[in-house]
Amino acid sequence: MINLPLAQSGGPDEGVYLMVARLLNHGYAYSSLFFDQLPLFPQILGIALQIGGDSIITGRMTVVLFSLLGLVGVALLTRSLSGVVAALLAVLFTVANPFYLAQSRYTIAVLPSLALTLAALAAVLLFVQQSRRVWLVLGAIFFSASLLIQPLTIGFGATIGIWLVAHRLTRGKGWLAPTGNLILDLLIFGAVGILTALPFVNLANLEQTFQSTIGFHVEETVYYSRELNERWNGMLSFLAVNRPWSGLALFGALVAARRMPRWVLPLLLGEVLSAAILLQLPPFLHHYTILAPVVAICAAIGTVAGFTFLRSAVKMMPFLTRRGAVNSNRMDLIRKSAAPLASLAFLLAFAIWLHDLPQLLRYDDNIFLRDPRDLAPLAQYVQQHTRPADFIITDDPIIVFAAGRMIPPSAINLAYPSTFKIFYQSEEKLNKTVRDYPVRAILVAGPYRGIAPMMQWIETNYPLVQKIAPTLRSD
Repeated sequence: MINLPLAQSGGPDEGVYLMVARLLNHGYAYSSLFFDQLPLFPQILGIALQIGGDSIITGRMTVVLFSLLGLVGVALLTRSLSGVVAALLAVLFTVANPFYLAQSRYTIAVLPSLALTLAALAAVLLFVQQSRRVWLVLGAIFFSASLLIQPLTIGFGATIGIWLVAHRLTRGKGWLAPTGNLILDLLIFGAVGILTALPFVNLANLEQTFQSTIGFHVEETVYYSRELNERWNGMLSFLAVNRPWSGLALFGALVAARRMPRWVLPLLLGEVLSAAILLQLPPFLHHYTILAPVVAICAAIGTVAGFTFLRSAVKMMPFLTRRGAVNSNRMDLIRKSAAPLASLAFLLAFAIWLHDLPQLLRYDDNIFLRDPRDLAPLAQYVQQHTRPADFIITDDPIIVFAAGRMIPPSAINLAYPSTFKIFYQSEEKLNKTVRDYPVRAILVAGPYRGIAPMMQWIETNYPLVQKIAPTLRSD
Protein backbone atom coordinates (compact mmCIF):
# COMPACT_ATOMS: atom_id res chain seq x y z
CA MET A 1 0.00 0.00 0.00
CA ILE A 2 3.09 2.25 0.03
CA ASN A 3 2.41 5.31 -2.16
CA LEU A 4 -0.59 3.50 -3.69
CA PRO A 5 -3.01 6.47 -3.37
CA LEU A 6 -0.44 8.91 -4.80
CA ALA A 7 -1.44 10.44 -8.15
CA GLN A 8 1.71 9.52 -10.06
CA SER A 9 2.49 9.81 -13.73
CA GLY A 10 3.89 6.59 -15.18
CA GLY A 11 2.69 6.95 -18.76
CA PRO A 12 -0.77 7.59 -20.17
CA ASP A 13 -2.18 4.04 -19.87
CA GLU A 14 -3.50 4.27 -16.33
CA GLY A 15 -5.13 7.63 -16.86
CA VAL A 16 -6.66 6.43 -20.13
CA TYR A 17 -8.34 3.41 -18.51
CA LEU A 18 -9.66 5.51 -15.64
CA MET A 19 -10.89 8.20 -18.00
CA VAL A 20 -12.70 5.69 -20.21
CA ALA A 21 -14.41 4.25 -17.13
CA ARG A 22 -15.53 7.74 -16.10
CA LEU A 23 -16.88 8.46 -19.58
CA LEU A 24 -18.83 5.20 -19.56
CA ASN A 25 -20.28 6.13 -16.17
CA HIS A 26 -21.37 9.49 -17.63
CA GLY A 27 -23.40 7.74 -20.30
CA TYR A 28 -21.03 7.81 -23.28
CA ALA A 29 -21.28 4.68 -25.40
CA TYR A 30 -18.18 2.57 -25.91
CA SER A 31 -18.64 2.92 -29.68
CA SER A 32 -18.24 6.70 -29.38
CA LEU A 33 -14.73 6.38 -27.91
CA PHE A 34 -11.52 6.71 -29.90
CA PHE A 35 -9.99 3.88 -27.88
CA ASP A 36 -7.96 0.81 -28.90
CA GLN A 37 -8.69 -1.58 -26.01
CA LEU A 38 -11.47 -4.10 -25.45
CA PRO A 39 -14.39 -2.88 -23.32
CA LEU A 40 -14.59 -5.34 -20.40
CA PHE A 41 -11.89 -3.86 -18.14
CA PRO A 42 -13.17 -0.25 -18.42
CA GLN A 43 -16.68 -1.54 -17.66
CA ILE A 44 -15.40 -3.34 -14.56
CA LEU A 45 -13.58 -0.16 -13.57
CA GLY A 46 -16.74 1.86 -14.12
CA ILE A 47 -18.65 -0.37 -11.69
CA ALA A 48 -15.80 -0.12 -9.17
CA LEU A 49 -15.76 3.69 -9.42
CA GLN A 50 -19.49 3.78 -8.80
CA ILE A 51 -19.15 1.59 -5.71
CA GLY A 52 -15.88 2.83 -4.22
CA GLY A 53 -15.85 6.42 -5.40
CA ASP A 54 -14.54 8.13 -8.52
CA SER A 55 -10.87 8.19 -7.53
CA ILE A 56 -7.45 6.87 -8.48
CA ILE A 57 -7.21 4.71 -5.35
CA THR A 58 -10.45 2.92 -6.27
CA GLY A 59 -9.05 1.97 -9.66
CA ARG A 60 -5.81 0.73 -8.15
CA MET A 61 -7.55 -1.22 -5.40
CA THR A 62 -9.57 -2.94 -8.14
CA VAL A 63 -6.32 -4.15 -9.68
CA VAL A 64 -5.05 -5.18 -6.22
CA LEU A 65 -8.11 -7.44 -5.92
CA PHE A 66 -7.34 -8.96 -9.32
CA SER A 67 -3.75 -9.44 -8.15
CA LEU A 68 -4.97 -11.40 -5.12
CA LEU A 69 -7.11 -13.54 -7.42
CA GLY A 70 -4.01 -14.23 -9.49
CA LEU A 71 -2.11 -15.30 -6.36
CA VAL A 72 -4.94 -17.68 -5.48
CA GLY A 73 -4.65 -19.12 -8.98
CA VAL A 74 -0.88 -19.51 -8.58
CA ALA A 75 -1.37 -21.25 -5.22
CA LEU A 76 -3.99 -23.69 -6.50
CA LEU A 77 -2.05 -24.40 -9.68
CA THR A 78 1.20 -25.09 -7.83
CA ARG A 79 -0.47 -27.15 -5.12
CA SER A 80 -1.98 -29.37 -7.81
CA LEU A 81 1.47 -29.86 -9.32
CA SER A 82 3.77 -30.03 -6.30
CA GLY A 83 2.03 -29.69 -2.94
CA VAL A 84 1.32 -27.06 -0.31
CA VAL A 85 4.90 -25.97 0.46
CA ALA A 86 5.63 -25.28 -3.19
CA ALA A 87 2.32 -23.40 -3.46
CA LEU A 88 3.27 -21.07 -0.60
CA LEU A 89 6.69 -20.48 -2.12
CA ALA A 90 5.15 -19.82 -5.54
CA VAL A 91 2.90 -17.12 -4.06
CA LEU A 92 5.89 -15.53 -2.31
CA PHE A 93 8.02 -15.66 -5.47
CA THR A 94 5.20 -14.18 -7.57
CA VAL A 95 4.68 -11.28 -5.16
CA ALA A 96 8.43 -10.63 -5.12
CA ASN A 97 8.67 -10.61 -8.91
CA PRO A 98 9.17 -6.95 -9.93
CA PHE A 99 6.92 -7.30 -12.98
CA TYR A 100 3.97 -8.74 -11.07
CA LEU A 101 4.47 -6.38 -8.13
CA ALA A 102 4.59 -3.27 -10.33
CA GLN A 103 1.51 -4.14 -12.36
CA SER A 104 -0.42 -4.91 -9.17
CA ARG A 105 -0.19 -1.22 -8.25
CA TYR A 106 -1.51 0.53 -11.36
CA THR A 107 -4.85 0.57 -13.14
CA ILE A 108 -3.72 -1.23 -16.29
CA ALA A 109 -5.34 -4.24 -17.97
CA VAL A 110 -2.37 -6.64 -18.10
CA LEU A 111 -2.62 -7.84 -14.50
CA PRO A 112 -6.42 -8.38 -14.46
CA SER A 113 -6.19 -10.40 -17.67
CA LEU A 114 -3.30 -12.46 -16.28
CA ALA A 115 -5.09 -13.05 -12.97
CA LEU A 116 -8.15 -14.44 -14.73
CA THR A 117 -5.95 -16.68 -16.89
CA LEU A 118 -4.24 -18.06 -13.78
CA ALA A 119 -7.65 -18.69 -12.23
CA ALA A 120 -8.74 -20.45 -15.43
CA LEU A 121 -5.65 -22.68 -15.47
CA ALA A 122 -6.14 -23.59 -11.81
CA ALA A 123 -9.83 -24.39 -12.38
CA VAL A 124 -9.15 -26.59 -15.41
CA LEU A 125 -6.41 -28.48 -13.57
CA LEU A 126 -8.81 -29.07 -10.66
CA PHE A 127 -11.32 -30.40 -13.19
CA VAL A 128 -8.67 -32.73 -14.56
CA GLN A 129 -7.93 -34.04 -11.06
CA GLN A 130 -11.49 -34.26 -9.74
CA SER A 131 -13.60 -34.68 -12.93
CA ARG A 132 -16.16 -32.19 -11.59
CA ARG A 133 -17.45 -30.11 -14.47
CA VAL A 134 -18.18 -27.12 -12.24
CA TRP A 135 -14.42 -26.44 -12.42
CA LEU A 136 -14.55 -26.72 -16.21
CA VAL A 137 -17.35 -24.14 -16.37
CA LEU A 138 -15.46 -21.78 -14.06
CA GLY A 139 -12.32 -22.22 -16.16
CA ALA A 140 -14.23 -21.31 -19.32
CA ILE A 141 -15.72 -18.19 -17.69
CA PHE A 142 -12.35 -17.04 -16.34
CA PHE A 143 -10.46 -17.63 -19.59
CA SER A 144 -13.09 -15.95 -21.75
CA ALA A 145 -13.13 -12.93 -19.43
CA SER A 146 -9.35 -12.82 -19.53
CA LEU A 147 -9.30 -12.61 -23.33
CA LEU A 148 -12.04 -9.95 -23.27
CA ILE A 149 -9.83 -7.80 -21.07
CA GLN A 150 -6.64 -8.32 -23.06
CA PRO A 151 -5.88 -11.27 -25.38
CA LEU A 152 -2.16 -11.47 -24.63
CA THR A 153 -2.59 -14.69 -22.65
CA ILE A 154 -4.26 -16.59 -25.48
CA GLY A 155 -1.19 -18.86 -25.72
CA PHE A 156 -2.31 -20.59 -22.53
CA GLY A 157 -5.39 -21.72 -24.42
CA ALA A 158 -3.13 -24.42 -25.87
CA THR A 159 -2.31 -25.50 -22.30
CA ILE A 160 -5.99 -25.85 -21.46
CA GLY A 161 -6.76 -27.75 -24.66
CA ILE A 162 -3.94 -30.26 -24.16
CA TRP A 163 -4.90 -30.78 -20.51
CA LEU A 164 -8.48 -31.61 -21.51
CA VAL A 165 -7.35 -34.04 -24.19
CA ALA A 166 -4.75 -35.69 -21.95
CA HIS A 167 -7.27 -36.03 -19.13
CA ARG A 168 -9.81 -37.98 -21.17
CA LEU A 169 -7.34 -40.09 -23.13
CA THR A 170 -5.65 -41.30 -19.96
CA ARG A 171 -8.77 -41.97 -17.88
CA GLY A 172 -10.78 -43.91 -20.48
CA LYS A 173 -10.22 -47.61 -21.10
CA GLY A 174 -11.28 -47.52 -24.74
CA TRP A 175 -11.30 -45.07 -27.61
CA LEU A 176 -15.04 -44.38 -27.83
CA ALA A 177 -15.58 -43.53 -24.16
CA PRO A 178 -12.84 -40.91 -23.86
CA THR A 179 -13.76 -39.45 -27.25
CA GLY A 180 -17.36 -38.86 -26.18
CA ASN A 181 -16.35 -37.30 -22.87
CA LEU A 182 -13.69 -35.20 -24.55
CA ILE A 183 -16.12 -33.82 -27.11
CA LEU A 184 -18.58 -33.00 -24.34
CA ASP A 185 -15.85 -31.25 -22.32
CA LEU A 186 -14.77 -29.16 -25.30
CA LEU A 187 -18.37 -28.27 -26.16
CA ILE A 188 -19.07 -27.17 -22.58
CA PHE A 189 -15.86 -25.13 -22.40
CA GLY A 190 -16.46 -23.47 -25.77
CA ALA A 191 -20.16 -22.79 -25.21
CA VAL A 192 -19.64 -21.27 -21.77
CA GLY A 193 -16.78 -19.15 -23.09
CA ILE A 194 -18.89 -17.83 -25.97
CA LEU A 195 -21.86 -17.11 -23.69
CA THR A 196 -19.53 -15.21 -21.36
CA ALA A 197 -18.24 -13.10 -24.24
CA LEU A 198 -21.55 -12.34 -25.97
CA PRO A 199 -22.69 -9.45 -23.72
CA PHE A 200 -19.39 -7.65 -24.37
CA VAL A 201 -18.96 -8.25 -28.11
CA ASN A 202 -20.87 -6.36 -30.78
CA LEU A 203 -21.39 -9.09 -33.36
CA ALA A 204 -22.92 -6.63 -35.82
CA ASN A 205 -19.76 -4.52 -35.74
CA LEU A 206 -17.16 -7.23 -35.15
CA GLU A 207 -14.85 -6.19 -37.99
CA GLN A 208 -14.64 -2.60 -36.83
CA THR A 209 -14.00 -3.72 -33.25
CA PHE A 210 -11.15 -5.93 -34.50
CA GLN A 211 -9.63 -3.14 -36.58
CA SER A 212 -9.84 -0.59 -33.77
CA THR A 213 -8.17 -2.91 -31.26
CA ILE A 214 -6.03 -5.72 -32.67
CA GLY A 215 -5.50 -3.96 -35.99
CA PHE A 216 -4.45 -0.74 -34.26
CA HIS A 217 -1.80 -2.61 -32.26
CA VAL A 218 -0.47 -4.34 -35.37
CA GLU A 219 0.09 -0.94 -36.95
CA GLU A 220 1.58 0.27 -33.66
CA THR A 221 4.17 -2.52 -33.84
CA VAL A 222 5.41 -1.14 -37.16
CA TYR A 223 5.80 2.30 -35.57
CA TYR A 224 7.62 1.21 -32.42
CA SER A 225 9.68 -1.78 -33.58
CA ARG A 226 9.68 -2.83 -37.19
CA GLU A 227 12.50 -5.38 -36.80
CA LEU A 228 12.48 -8.51 -34.63
CA ASN A 229 15.78 -7.55 -32.98
CA GLU A 230 14.11 -4.35 -31.74
CA ARG A 231 11.21 -6.33 -30.29
CA TRP A 232 13.70 -8.57 -28.48
CA ASN A 233 14.58 -5.62 -26.22
CA GLY A 234 11.51 -6.28 -24.08
CA MET A 235 12.34 -9.98 -23.70
CA LEU A 236 15.97 -9.25 -22.84
CA SER A 237 14.87 -6.75 -20.20
CA PHE A 238 12.49 -9.32 -18.71
CA LEU A 239 15.25 -11.93 -18.59
CA ALA A 240 17.66 -9.45 -16.98
CA VAL A 241 15.21 -8.50 -14.23
CA ASN A 242 14.31 -12.17 -13.62
CA ARG A 243 17.91 -13.40 -13.58
CA PRO A 244 17.69 -14.27 -9.85
CA TRP A 245 14.97 -16.83 -10.65
CA SER A 246 16.61 -18.23 -13.78
CA GLY A 247 18.51 -21.14 -12.23
CA LEU A 248 15.75 -22.21 -9.86
CA ALA A 249 13.09 -21.91 -12.58
CA LEU A 250 15.11 -23.97 -15.06
CA PHE A 251 15.85 -26.60 -12.43
CA GLY A 252 12.19 -26.71 -11.35
CA ALA A 253 10.95 -26.93 -14.94
CA LEU A 254 13.22 -29.91 -15.64
CA VAL A 255 12.23 -31.72 -12.45
CA ALA A 256 8.51 -31.05 -12.91
CA ALA A 257 8.58 -32.02 -16.59
CA ARG A 258 10.21 -35.34 -15.71
CA ARG A 259 7.78 -36.11 -12.88
CA MET A 260 4.53 -34.80 -14.42
CA PRO A 261 5.12 -34.37 -18.16
CA ARG A 262 1.41 -34.66 -19.00
CA TRP A 263 0.58 -31.52 -17.02
CA VAL A 264 3.80 -29.51 -16.86
CA LEU A 265 4.86 -29.64 -20.51
CA PRO A 266 1.58 -28.04 -21.71
CA LEU A 267 2.05 -25.29 -19.11
CA LEU A 268 5.56 -24.64 -20.39
CA LEU A 269 4.20 -24.67 -23.95
CA GLY A 270 1.73 -21.95 -22.98
CA GLU A 271 4.63 -19.91 -21.61
CA VAL A 272 6.63 -20.32 -24.83
CA LEU A 273 3.64 -19.40 -27.00
CA SER A 274 3.00 -16.32 -24.86
CA ALA A 275 6.62 -15.27 -25.27
CA ALA A 276 6.35 -15.77 -29.03
CA ILE A 277 3.22 -13.57 -29.12
CA LEU A 278 4.99 -10.84 -27.15
CA LEU A 279 7.85 -10.87 -29.63
CA GLN A 280 5.38 -9.89 -32.37
CA LEU A 281 4.37 -6.75 -30.46
CA PRO A 282 6.15 -3.57 -29.41
CA PRO A 283 8.59 -4.18 -26.51
CA PHE A 284 6.31 -2.78 -23.81
CA LEU A 285 7.74 -4.14 -20.57
CA HIS A 286 4.44 -4.33 -18.70
CA HIS A 287 3.19 -6.90 -21.24
CA TYR A 288 5.91 -9.31 -20.10
CA THR A 289 4.20 -9.60 -16.73
CA ILE A 290 2.24 -12.52 -18.20
CA LEU A 291 5.43 -14.61 -18.13
CA ALA A 292 6.22 -13.99 -14.45
CA PRO A 293 3.87 -16.48 -12.68
CA VAL A 294 5.10 -19.58 -14.53
CA VAL A 295 8.67 -18.55 -13.73
CA ALA A 296 7.68 -18.28 -10.06
CA ILE A 297 5.86 -21.63 -10.11
CA CYS A 298 8.85 -23.41 -11.64
CA ALA A 299 11.24 -21.72 -9.20
CA ALA A 300 9.07 -22.82 -6.27
CA ILE A 301 8.90 -26.42 -7.51
CA GLY A 302 12.65 -26.36 -8.04
CA THR A 303 13.30 -25.07 -4.54
CA VAL A 304 11.19 -27.76 -2.86
CA ALA A 305 12.64 -30.49 -5.07
CA GLY A 306 16.17 -29.20 -4.50
CA PHE A 307 15.97 -29.47 -0.73
CA THR A 308 14.43 -32.92 -1.11
CA PHE A 309 17.39 -33.95 -3.27
CA LEU A 310 19.79 -32.56 -0.66
CA ARG A 311 18.23 -34.68 2.09
CA SER A 312 18.35 -37.74 -0.14
CA ALA A 313 21.98 -37.06 -1.07
CA VAL A 314 23.00 -36.93 2.57
CA LYS A 315 21.27 -40.27 3.23
CA MET A 316 22.86 -41.87 0.16
CA MET A 317 26.44 -40.80 0.79
CA PRO A 318 27.37 -44.14 2.41
CA PHE A 319 26.28 -45.96 -0.75
CA LEU A 320 28.70 -43.89 -2.83
CA THR A 321 31.80 -44.92 -0.89
CA ARG A 322 34.27 -47.22 -2.56
CA ARG A 323 32.87 -50.30 -0.82
CA GLY A 324 29.28 -49.34 -1.70
CA ALA A 325 30.29 -48.82 -5.30
CA VAL A 326 31.95 -52.22 -5.49
CA ASN A 327 28.92 -53.98 -4.07
CA SER A 328 26.43 -52.20 -6.35
CA ASN A 329 25.72 -52.93 -9.95
CA ARG A 330 26.11 -50.20 -12.51
CA MET A 331 22.42 -49.19 -12.72
CA ASP A 332 22.07 -49.02 -8.96
CA LEU A 333 25.10 -46.77 -8.76
CA ILE A 334 23.69 -44.43 -11.40
CA ARG A 335 20.35 -44.31 -9.62
CA LYS A 336 21.91 -43.67 -6.25
CA SER A 337 24.20 -40.96 -7.60
CA ALA A 338 21.28 -39.04 -9.18
CA ALA A 339 20.36 -37.26 -5.95
CA PRO A 340 23.88 -35.87 -5.34
CA LEU A 341 24.11 -34.69 -8.94
CA ALA A 342 20.68 -33.03 -8.75
CA SER A 343 21.72 -31.49 -5.42
CA LEU A 344 24.77 -29.94 -7.03
CA ALA A 345 22.60 -28.47 -9.80
CA PHE A 346 20.20 -27.08 -7.21
CA LEU A 347 23.02 -25.57 -5.15
CA LEU A 348 24.31 -23.81 -8.26
CA ALA A 349 20.84 -22.43 -9.00
CA PHE A 350 20.41 -21.39 -5.37
CA ALA A 351 23.81 -19.66 -5.45
CA ILE A 352 22.68 -17.62 -8.48
CA TRP A 353 19.55 -16.59 -6.54
CA LEU A 354 21.58 -15.55 -3.48
CA HIS A 355 24.04 -13.61 -5.64
CA ASP A 356 21.28 -11.66 -7.39
CA LEU A 357 19.03 -11.25 -4.34
CA PRO A 358 20.27 -7.68 -3.60
CA GLN A 359 19.39 -6.70 -7.18
CA LEU A 360 15.92 -8.17 -6.76
CA LEU A 361 15.37 -6.26 -3.52
CA ARG A 362 16.48 -3.02 -5.20
CA TYR A 363 14.00 -3.57 -8.03
CA ASP A 364 11.16 -4.15 -5.56
CA ASP A 365 12.16 -1.15 -3.45
CA ASN A 366 12.19 1.09 -6.53
CA ILE A 367 8.65 0.01 -7.39
CA PHE A 368 7.32 1.38 -4.11
CA LEU A 369 9.27 4.64 -4.43
CA ARG A 370 9.17 5.09 -8.22
CA ASP A 371 8.15 8.54 -9.38
CA PRO A 372 7.01 9.81 -5.96
CA ARG A 373 6.13 13.17 -7.56
CA ASP A 374 2.63 14.01 -6.38
CA LEU A 375 0.50 15.46 -9.16
CA ALA A 376 -2.27 16.59 -6.83
CA PRO A 377 -1.16 20.28 -6.89
CA LEU A 378 -1.39 20.25 -10.69
CA ALA A 379 -4.83 18.69 -10.49
CA GLN A 380 -5.90 21.41 -8.08
CA TYR A 381 -4.64 24.05 -10.52
CA VAL A 382 -6.75 22.50 -13.28
CA GLN A 383 -9.79 22.57 -10.99
CA GLN A 384 -9.26 26.25 -10.26
CA HIS A 385 -9.00 27.28 -13.92
CA THR A 386 -11.65 25.09 -15.53
CA ARG A 387 -15.33 24.35 -14.98
CA PRO A 388 -16.64 20.83 -14.18
CA ALA A 389 -18.34 20.67 -17.59
CA ASP A 390 -15.15 21.57 -19.49
CA PHE A 391 -13.23 19.00 -21.52
CA ILE A 392 -9.42 18.85 -21.65
CA ILE A 393 -7.06 17.26 -24.17
CA THR A 394 -3.79 16.02 -22.68
CA ASP A 395 -0.85 13.66 -23.00
CA ASP A 396 -1.10 12.76 -19.28
CA PRO A 397 -4.74 11.80 -18.62
CA ILE A 398 -4.27 10.95 -14.95
CA ILE A 399 -3.90 14.67 -14.15
CA VAL A 400 -7.24 15.42 -15.78
CA PHE A 401 -8.81 12.44 -14.01
CA ALA A 402 -7.47 13.56 -10.62
CA ALA A 403 -8.91 17.03 -11.29
CA GLY A 404 -12.39 15.59 -11.81
CA ARG A 405 -12.52 16.66 -15.45
CA MET A 406 -12.95 14.62 -18.64
CA ILE A 407 -11.18 14.11 -21.95
CA PRO A 408 -13.47 14.18 -25.00
CA PRO A 409 -14.44 10.63 -26.02
CA SER A 410 -13.04 11.21 -29.51
CA ALA A 411 -9.64 12.26 -28.10
CA ILE A 412 -8.80 9.33 -25.78
CA ASN A 413 -6.14 7.76 -28.00
CA LEU A 414 -4.66 11.16 -28.79
CA ALA A 415 -2.87 10.90 -25.43
CA TYR A 416 -0.40 8.54 -27.14
CA PRO A 417 2.33 10.00 -29.37
CA SER A 418 2.19 6.94 -31.62
CA THR A 419 -1.36 7.85 -32.64
CA PHE A 420 -0.05 10.82 -34.61
CA LYS A 421 2.22 8.51 -36.61
CA ILE A 422 -0.11 5.60 -37.34
CA PHE A 423 -3.45 7.43 -37.48
CA TYR A 424 -3.16 9.85 -40.37
CA GLN A 425 -6.44 11.62 -39.58
CA SER A 426 -5.17 12.80 -36.19
CA GLU A 427 -5.38 16.51 -37.01
CA GLU A 428 -8.86 16.04 -38.46
CA LYS A 429 -9.81 14.18 -35.28
CA LEU A 430 -8.51 17.09 -33.20
CA ASN A 431 -10.44 19.68 -35.17
CA LYS A 432 -13.65 17.69 -34.97
CA THR A 433 -13.17 17.17 -31.23
CA VAL A 434 -12.89 20.87 -30.44
CA ARG A 435 -15.97 21.52 -32.58
CA ASP A 436 -18.07 18.84 -30.90
CA TYR A 437 -16.99 19.32 -27.28
CA PRO A 438 -16.22 22.35 -25.07
CA VAL A 439 -12.47 21.80 -24.93
CA ARG A 440 -11.24 24.36 -22.44
CA ALA A 441 -7.54 23.51 -22.29
CA ILE A 442 -4.66 21.52 -23.71
CA LEU A 443 -2.38 20.14 -21.00
CA VAL A 444 1.12 19.29 -22.22
CA ALA A 445 3.08 17.17 -19.75
CA GLY A 446 5.86 16.06 -22.07
CA PRO A 447 5.15 13.63 -24.95
CA TYR A 448 3.30 16.22 -27.07
CA ARG A 449 6.46 18.31 -27.20
CA GLY A 450 8.10 15.70 -29.41
CA ILE A 451 5.26 15.85 -31.96
CA ALA A 452 5.76 18.90 -34.17
CA PRO A 453 2.31 18.77 -35.88
CA MET A 454 0.59 18.60 -32.48
CA MET A 455 2.54 21.54 -31.05
CA GLN A 456 1.82 23.58 -34.19
CA TRP A 457 -1.87 22.77 -33.88
CA ILE A 458 -1.84 23.84 -30.22
CA GLU A 459 -0.07 27.11 -31.00
CA THR A 460 -2.60 27.83 -33.76
CA ASN A 461 -5.76 26.93 -31.87
CA TYR A 462 -4.72 27.64 -28.26
CA PRO A 463 -2.19 30.46 -28.51
CA LEU A 464 -2.46 31.56 -24.86
CA VAL A 465 0.01 29.29 -23.08
CA GLN A 466 0.76 29.46 -19.39
CA LYS A 467 3.61 27.55 -17.81
CA ILE A 468 2.41 26.15 -14.49
CA ALA A 469 5.17 23.60 -13.79
CA PRO A 470 8.47 22.52 -15.36
CA THR A 471 6.77 19.62 -17.13
CA LEU A 472 3.21 20.91 -17.55
CA ARG A 473 1.70 23.61 -19.72
CA SER A 474 -1.90 24.76 -19.92
CA ASP A 475 -3.77 27.49 -21.76
